[in-house]
Amino acid sequence: MPSFLPSGGPLRAYIALILGLFTLYVLCVTARAQMDQQPLFGNPPTTPISDYRTYSVGFHLASSYGAAAVIISGDSEPDANLQTYTFTTAGSDTYKSTMSRLSLHSSEHLAPPYDSMADYFEDVPRVLARRALKRVGLPSSGDVGSLSTVIISLVEQIRSALNISAADAVITSAHLHALYQDDLYDIAQYVGFQYVESNRLFQPMLWEIGAACAGHGLNLCEDYHNTTACDDEQRTFPWLNILEVHYSATALTSAIARMCSPTAAFDHDTGRVKDFKLGGDARAGYKGGDEQYCSNVKEAIIRRMVEYRAIERPDLVILTGDEDVHDDKFRAVLDDALKEIMGPFAPLPWILDDDVMVIAAKGAAELRRRGVRVPREL
Repeated sequence: MPSFLPSGGPLRAYIALILGLFTLYVLCVTARAQMDQQPLFGNPPTTPISDYRTYSVGFHLASSYGAAAVIISGDSEPDANLQTYTFTTAGSDTYKSTMSRLSLHSSEHLAPPYDSMADYFEDVPRVLARRALKRVGLPSSGDVGSLSTVIISLVEQIRSALNISAADAVITSAHLHALYQDDLYDIAQYVGFQYVESNRLFQPMLWEIGAACAGHGLNLCEDYHNTTACDDEQRTFPWLNILEVHYSATALTSAIARMCSPTAAFDHDTGRVKDFKLGGDARAGYKGGDEQYCSNVKEAIIRRMVEYRAIERPDLVILTGDEDVHDDKFRAVLDDALKEIMGPFAPLPWILDDDVMVIAAKGAAELRRRGVRVPREL
């Protein structure tokens, strides 16, 4: 044995140290290999996937519930004899509290797509921790576990009613500050299907306002099989200022976006309001009484347009949410809000309020039907 090596007990400690360092090196190299060598900026490159034309599935994570839609083609022609089935499920208290917390700026954290290389490397520990949990079959985070519950319930409903197990699906969500694309990706992976996104999506995520527009069929190209023809047609679509108001038992949100198609919405934070203290359930015991509650609801609906006068007034209003959307008192407040913001002489914008609980899910399924891409692992 060389004289510079320790012997006896120190030798065993020395060997253990070397083995420990070697193990740590292997783990670091393995972890590094598992991560993409290039950081994710903007939309990832597309990956070809098989085309499941017989059915298309879309999910919607709403403020207090989940919704799903399945579009089935009746024959070999993808646009013939289409039948749409919808499903809803109430969120648990944990689900609702998670959605409420994710609506806060204070819950934000780093997540892809990154703004810089520094952000990418700073987020490595979080990403590795999430992947370690996924490797043993667990949700990648507590938030993913909470939000997955409604998707699991909807998947079971679809399987029971239609005998369908979705191979992939488009997921849309309320536009929350701390809900990220890797959360939706991990929810899909945990539940057991492939997360996909519309192949014409402008932003990393399909938010509720865009999905609802697609559900109503707004500015969708007719010949979507032909990319060039679809692009040409899309250039002829009018730019619309859409005000989406979501009202449910737990939340009131409003968002105004300028868009020429459901997948190309300029939905900036300055146009959004999210208040999980103004849901329908808060009305009965609201501090200040019913009059104050209605006043605050009205203020929240048009807050951004009052604060930022440069925001153009809406051409169209889309309503989403649960049965509270059809409450007479809420609709009266909504009308008052629109009259105030539009002025005394301008006509009020048209209000679309069909299928409020499932319209975003229907839009997600329609965009799935029109072609998707698979992002690289997030």
